[in-house]
Amino acid sequence: DWLLRLLAVVAASQAVGDEVPRHERLAMARKVQDMYGHAFESYMKYAFPADELRPLSCDGRVQRERGDLDAVLGNYSMTLIDALDSLVIFGRRADFRAAVDHIVTSVAFDKDLEVSTFEANIRILGGLLSGHGHAQKLFGADYGGGLLDK
Repeated sequence: DWLLRLLAVVAASQAVGDEVPRHERLAMARKVQDMYGHAFESYMKYAFPADELRPLSCDGRVQRERGDLDAVLGNYSMTLIDALDSLVIFGRRADFRAAVDHIVTSVAFDKDLEVSTFEANIRILGGLLSGHGHAQKLFGADYGGGLLDK
């Protein structure tokens, strides 16, 4: 839901960027940052290290509840992996560092599960690859490439 709002704000600012005063664009950007912060912090507080946050019950979800609609779940902090690039984009470097450290030290994929190849590629592989690229740039030699070892 927050991603759709973010995309709507970006699209609106692109389409009418010259018509919306700068102070309003900055206010909208701040609102998007606040919404992202709320979503990420809620996941970390109520669901981490589970794959997803169940918003109505405010708890984590690690197992399938809806048949193959949940085929990407595997109890490997899916939302944290999926959020790596967003943490960088929103300037949350300390959260990014903590996320990378957690993934490198605690997440394992050697599980006997059936997963959605599409979801696994875009959320896991995509998250790990983009996170690796950002970690190289942000941490340099201190990083060590741990996300690629997953």
